[in-house]
Amino acid sequence: MAVTSSQSSSAVRARVGYFEDLIALPLTFGIETNLRSANPRRKTMDEVREGLETSELEVALYPTMEMVLNPHLAMFPSAAISVLGPSNLFILVSKGFPGEIQRVLIDAEDYGCASFSQLMMVQKLRVRPELFRSEVSLNPAEFDFKNDPHDAYVLTGLNALFVRKAAFAFSMDLTQAWYDLTGLPFMVLSWAVRKALNVGALDRDLGDLAKRNNADVTNICKREADRLKIPAASLEAFLSRTLRIAVGPQEVTGVRRYIKEITSGNLVEGQPTLNVYQSQAAPQRIGR
Repeated sequence: MAVTSSQSSSAVRARVGYFEDLIALPLTFGIETNLRSANPRRKTMDEVREGLETSELEVALYPTMEMVLNPHLAMFPSAAISVLGPSNLFILVSKGFPGEIQRVLIDAEDYGCASFSQLMMVQKLRVRPELFRSEVSLNPAEFDFKNDPHDAYVLTGLNALFVRKAAFAFSMDLTQAWYDLTGLPFMVLSWAVRKALNVGALDRDLGDLAKRNNADVTNICKREADRLKIPAASLEAFLSRTLRIAVGPQEVTGVRRYIKEITSGNLVEGQPTLNVYQSQAAPQRIGR
């Protein structure tokens, strides 16, 4: 793990890209009104990816599974989204027996989970199928699984929460599979910054926002329940019991273990790495 500090002497007022969804809610709720040290910009997940690549954005909410594949990005250590054990956020479902899986369709909002999905299928099911990203959401209420040519699917986010597993021959919660393999948390989302930039204490400000949201989770769920189509009490239970926002040694060890697994399994090209941003305003050290 590399700890990265800015090469610039003065901080910039960063353009911060984020997207709105269930998993991101603890990190992004209220960002437009409460984050005055930056310029927040709401986008889709794909637009966030493109924004960091094209330098339209300095900072973005980013799938950690993809961030470690980009040597030009560093992670803010102040807050992230991790899960420990079952989460129902990444669900593999199959029409047939798991040993027969050959073609897997991954949800359009994929969170960069292709290598993670492949890793869990190799480790737990001893299969290494072809993976395809869907152009449309795998919404269980709308998608025609029966007539689709793929034999298995990875559903994410709300689609994973709402899928009726009993309609399939086999299902597997991928974050539970990860916990069974490693005993470690799995980091799903984190704030990524282009590595050479100095954005001052923005990492601290984003961490403070996450802490305020965590303390105000009941009111947030009442406001967001209709938009997400989840009862407020169920939403609060999910956010409180399933998602973790702290970034500590255990979470960092989980990311480092993920890097080790996908590298040794030849699931990615190049050398994944975890770069951690070190604010000049508030230096931090985590992990080793």
